[in-house]
Formats: sequence, structure tokens, C-alpha cells
Amino acid sequence: METSHDDGLATVPKVLQPIEKGNNTHVGKRFVGLATTPYVKMLCTVDEVAALLSIGRTAAWELVRKRKVKSVKIGRTRRVPVAALQEYVDKLLESVA
Repeated sequence: METSHDDGLATVPKVLQPIEKGNNTHVGKRFVGLATTPYVKMLCTVDEVAALLSIGRTAAWELVRKRKVKSVKIGRTRRVPVAALQEYVDKLLESVA
């Protein structure tokens, strides 16, 4: 489920593999340079989760609230580990099979 960059800098979980649009990835209304960064993003905002899963913000917050997607609180902010997002997608795929 993971792919390595040719330069060996990082391993990006499948869920974060970018859709190429020039040098940037379009996520929501913002451009995030996941394709060119030399690190793996470990935590996502709930808005980013919504964009990655192609669902609305309310639905993403509902997944977090019902603990279907694991999350952590850092100060006053809520973040979702990328690994937890991949686990959620894997569970969805298992329930279909």
C-alpha cells in the first residue's frame, strides 16, 4: 500500500499520493506540494481528511466524532494521523469484499 520515491527520501502512504497538476497537488481550495516535499505528512486536519476522502467537512467531522477514524488533540486542534486514515479506508474495502 505504500510507494517509495525514486530518490529514497520518503515513503508516502497510498492515501497521500498526489494527483499531479503541475508541481503541486490540488486539495480543496489550497495547493499542497506533497509531490515535492522531502518528508511525509503524519497528521491531517479534518478539512484535509474531507478532501482526501472526497466527502464533506460535516461527514469528516462525524467520522471523527463517532471514532470511526482515530484522531488526536494537540492543544485546541484536532488532527487525524495518516495511518488512521489508511486504516479506515482498508476497513471500508474489507467490508465490501
